[in-house]
Amino acid sequence: MKKETTVPKLDIEAIKNNDLSSLEGTWRSQSGNEYIIKNSGEVDATWFTNDQKYESVVGLKVSKGQDSRNPETASISAWVKDSVAGGFVVVAVPSGVVMQPGDDGKITDKSNHAEERLFSGQQYEAMLMKPEDVYYRVKPDASKLDEEEKNLAQLQAEREAIKSSLESKEKKN
Repeated sequence: MKKETTVPKLDIEAIKNNDLSSLEGTWRSQSGNEYIIKNSGEVDATWFTNDQKYESVVGLKVSKGQDSRNPETASISAWVKDSVAGGFVVVAVPSGVVMQPGDDGKITDKSNHAEERLFSGQQYEAMLMKPEDVYYRVKPDASKLDEEEKNLAQLQAEREAIKSSLESKEKKN
């Protein structure tokens, strides 16, 4: 009995209608930055600058203006809560979608197009220039689950053996 550890798939239309549930979960960049997105649209953000770790709570709200260059993506306004710092944009990109080049074709999307991903920043070209800062969904580790299922099956088998041993002793008495 194999249970699939399901991961939601990005639902761009739902996101554009302010339903952020398909973003829920952990997203991590190659540079170690992390977003833990909650159903409420709040994000626990962790990032590193000059080997210094920073954490904050980020709010998300769907942008009124969507990116006409990339209609199959969803742009989301983001801001650090309890901060006077300016906001930024998070762009949700489904797998198979390549972001349009920037700077007259000089800057291209070097992220992994086979994966769902989040770009974030204040300027389009800057987001494209740092593929190490693109966030990818962290998939649940199914290997631990498989191990636990084997342990459970072994315990159930032992329990059945003890139970039938006790039942046969009762029949003798």
